[in-house]
Amino acid sequence: MQCVKRRLEEARAHWRAAVRGLPRPDELTALPRQRFDAVDKRLSRALMANTQAHAKRLAHISPRLQPRLLTGRIEREHIRLERFASKATDALARRTSARRLHLTRISGRLDPARTAERISRAAERLISLDHRQKSAFEGILERRRQRLEAQGQMLASLSYHSVVGRGFALIRDTSGRAVRSAAALDVGASIDIELADGHVGAIVSDRDPVVRESSSEEATARHRPPADLRIRPSPRRRSSDRGAGGQGSLF
Repeated sequence: MQCVKRRLEEARAHWRAAVRGLPRPDELTALPRQRFDAVDKRLSRALMANTQAHAKRLAHISPRLQPRLLTGRIEREHIRLERFASKATDALARRTSARRLHLTRISGRLDPARTAERISRAAERLISLDHRQKSAFEGILERRRQRLEAQGQMLASLSYHSVVGRGFALIRDTSGRAVRSAAALDVGASIDIELADGHVGAIVSDRDPVVRESSSEEATARHRPPADLRIRPSPRRRSSDRGAGGQGSLF
């Protein structure tokens, strides 16, 4: 109990010392009170200045706020509005008169018979234009068809099928590429021979490439069909071998 009492006395003494260190209530409110008094004085002066400014402005414009001045301005605006109304009425009358005159002038041309005749002429012209358009379109198609046929004939004449059809043959390797020389083939290689009426498969059993002497011999060896599955260039034809009635080689 004595320990508790001593503890309480110490706490009470500490609290009293802390209370003595705190400022008094009037000291806490002194600074805010001063600020409030300063703002109060400035607000009073600002209100007075604002009231005086409005009073001066009212005194400046009060001479213009008289009933007779307002009545005179209203009368002037009324006169101006009547003048504009009369101008609008005159302008509308002139515009209506001009439109009526124009309608009277063109009313003679608004005849049903004339309109029907004009429609008939337009229909005839439309039919004529339709016939011309059809004939022009047919002419264009015919010219393009002829041009396409000519190009098809030229393509057929330049194609290798025409050469094959004349008795020659086209030789291809296993990859489908055309063989142009005997040196490109090996013995035992498979080849495809295209003739005029189909394809024939063959195997190269012998190869005897030679050096060709002229471009004519190269062309002859390229287009000559194989014989006995052996690719050999033909001997060169001499000019003395041609008879009097013979035509000779085309190459």
